Amino acid sequence: MLTRAQYTEPIRFPDFSKVRTFSNSFLVSQAQDTKRRDFLFQILIGAEIFIRIRLEPLTTIWTSVVTDAISALIVTADLFLQNTQIIGGSGSSVPVTANGLTTATLVTPTMYKFVSVWHQQNSEGLLRFAEALQWPHMDEARRCIETAYLDLTAGKSTINWDMCDWLFGLVLPGKVFRHRIMSSLVNATPSLRSIGGAPFYENGLVVQNKSYWAKRTVLARVLGGIRGTGNICGWIGPLPAPVGTVKGWVRLNARRVDIPVPVRDTGNALESFGIDNTYTETSENIIYTLLNPNEFITPSPPAVPRPHRRFTFKSINLELVPSATGTANLNPGLPPEEYRASLDFDLVGENVRYTLYSNPVFVTAPPMRWFTRHVQTSYGDAP
Repeated sequence: MLTRAQYTEPIRFPDFSKVRTFSNSFLVSQAQDTKRRDFLFQILIGAEIFIRIRLEPLTTIWTSVVTDAISALIVTADLFLQNTQIIGGSGSSVPVTANGLTTATLVTPTMYKFVSVWHQQNSEGLLRFAEALQWPHMDEARRCIETAYLDLTAGKSTINWDMCDWLFGLVLPGKVFRHRIMSSLVNATPSLRSIGGAPFYENGLVVQNKSYWAKRTVLARVLGGIRGTGNICGWIGPLPAPVGTVKGWVRLNARRVDIPVPVRDTGNALESFGIDNTYTETSENIIYTLLNPNEFITPSPPAVPRPHRRFTFKSINLELVPSATGTANLNPGLPPEEYRASLDFDLVGENVRYTLYSNPVFVTAPPMRWFTRHVQTSYGDAP
């Protein structure tokens, strides 16, 4: 029913996986009570779907049934019920200011208001995030964060909807969480508020003499191991600011590495390893074969290393990537600039530059002790 309604009435039933913020759907003026009603109705539907799914057998298959939109709705409903309390209001209208405009009220026409149950913990979490990344504007960010919710309820705040969602705990997990927490920190820093929220999920941020990069970007993957660099909530930093005048949100250009996927969901997964699906071996024999040292190929030892040559990291460089002539902008309304990163090193007095054309992928095997323990648990007498 909900999937059909999202197609027939997309304005009344928006796709929550594509909605940027949620607090602007219930912290609204009395003139927008219909918008608030529709939002709360969707929250109730999401809560009911969640309850029904939990009552189903564990063997139930939800493929193609629980879509991204329904999954986002279920998570949002759960977050709303955990973090937001609806209490009776006094009937007085309390204005809420967001994005510099007083357009909302915490009191509904039916004399109810919305209260963030965990706003103190949410504020504390944002402060810990800023401290872990050695935020260069820590003092002004702290002043804003500490009083943000009180100012919001009093109608004196100028925070945006990203920050409102953060205070109400309505931030979806994954890349959305990574995106919102940094956007909220920027909004909580008055001197940086003019740059707005990150236009893309993979944006990095250059502030003063520091830079911060999403964990999946090429600079984060290459420089994430530098001493003194933190790794929190999907962000790597602080790293040195790039050479030049580039400031604010930055989008890097790096192609993906096309590597084969060892296991694909195409019927029998063992076929991807070259194992015929007509095999007659038992699972125990297959496990024993995989664990038999006599079946392993012993690698050759590494060659004797060359004499030690000292590398010293010097700087990050960003070069604007020109757009191809005649290419249409795939994201109208968003900044089209992309930059290619390069790194300068000092190699025994010689300057060496490496251009980062591809986003690297690091592959590592899990510890064998876990696999052995799992096999022992499953088959009892396995080695």
